[in-house]
Amino acid sequence: MDTEKTLDLEGIEEDAAEAERISDLYEQTGDPGGEFTYELKRPLNWRGRKIETLRFDLDRINGSVIVRAQEAYFKNTGRTVPSTAFNDGMQAYVAALVCTDRDEKGGAFVSVETIEALAAVDFRAVISRFNRFFVRVESEAMESMTSARG
Repeated sequence: MDTEKTLDLEGIEEDAAEAERISDLYEQTGDPGGEFTYELKRPLNWRGRKIETLRFDLDRINGSVIVRAQEAYFKNTGRTVPSTAFNDGMQAYVAALVCTDRDEKGGAFVSVETIEALAAVDFRAVISRFNRFFVRVESEAMESMTSARG
């Protein structure tokens, strides 16, 4: 019985430490939600289209977007993702899903392949914004879980 209580306390301590680490990282990055436009440092010629800017709406990220991105990521890589906040590949899938750029017919033309084709400097800049978003989300989730345990 004492072992169960000790293990439980260790789990709570680990969760609290993780929540604090994520919270500290969140405080360093601020609130990254909302819409943003990124001007590419190196424009991309992609399937007959010159892309100079990309627009994203982080407020469109919900459970459905995350699940769709996880399913596509798993289907294409065969890997699961324990934390979206620290996986660039998963964030590229999410970025493609919430990119608001449209073609002449109103259809989405940015895919994960488009995001992955960006020059390194542009890829890092875009994905960093998604990383900050997911750090905030995971920080808030961890704080909620920790406070619920009371």
